[in-house]
Amino acid sequence: MFESARRYRLYGLTLASHIELPCRRAGQRARVDVCLVEGTPAEFARARARAGRLPRDWFHCRRLPDGAVYLRWRGNFEFLVSADGRHIRYHRNTRATLESLTVYLLAQVLSFPLLARGSDPLHGTSVAVGHEAVAFVGDCGYGKSTLGAAMLARGCPIVADDLVSLQRRGARWLVHPGIPRLKLEPRVAAQLVGSPVRGERMIRGAAKRVIPLAASQSVASARPLKAIYVLAAPRRRGPISVEPLSPRDGCLEIIRAAFNLVVHDRGRYANQFRVASHLAGAVPVRRLAYPRAIGCLPAICDAVLADLAALPE
Repeated sequence: MFESARRYRLYGLTLASHIELPCRRAGQRARVDVCLVEGTPAEFARARARAGRLPRDWFHCRRLPDGAVYLRWRGNFEFLVSADGRHIRYHRNTRATLESLTVYLLAQVLSFPLLARGSDPLHGTSVAVGHEAVAFVGDCGYGKSTLGAAMLARGCPIVADDLVSLQRRGARWLVHPGIPRLKLEPRVAAQLVGSPVRGERMIRGAAKRVIPLAASQSVASARPLKAIYVLAAPRRRGPISVEPLSPRDGCLEIIRAAFNLVVHDRGRYANQFRVASHLAGAVPVRRLAYPRAIGCLPAICDAVLADLAALPE
């Protein structure tokens, strides 16, 4: 069934799909980690029945008795992820665009196969600085993508936006490339990425747009992680500061930066703590505070680059 499917590579996974996705292609002989297929109405009717009565929230996720995960963005699309994370079925409502489906598929939904494989992705933005990578993490609305776009304007291509997938290799940690795009508000994109602003809205009614990146604006291979910057809460004024965090505090911030917040089982918590403690012990973690003003972004980029240059090789 999937012999003729396109193969894509992102987050360290090879994804087979019959629908075209905005990802880098993998060779047709590449070993497939996750298969994406359109589900039938009967399959999703059974999944909803097993999920039981669902609230009328915009987003809902429920673990089914067989270990599969049912996800729904009400009125837009549904997904069914197998217990082992190797198969994803989707159903798209007629009001939802293919672009919006891929935005949620290629981040929130793919986080479940990553968790099933022992990875614990972070909610952040990563850019390449030389042959290495840095990651910016923080709560929603803290400016991760905006800072990533500012670093891109300084010649630092994007490794991943929104979901940062990490893999331990020996004494180092690698950041795997994600989708070559940024999620930005049009005003920010026009000033930092270029005008005219191209890209679709994430979903109807949303302000942010999905900005596609050129090949020169993103990377195609994994990069060693040089440092993690935890963005402080937004403020209008004040100095730019970079504060080193202890391994203990860094571990807590990494746990707080987890991408998937709906899986709450003991095995996930144990693996999350193990990953965070190893990561904080191997990679410098800093707290980055700065005023939220576009005019300050060049100086913020200077502070980050200066801090990276001072770190030991």
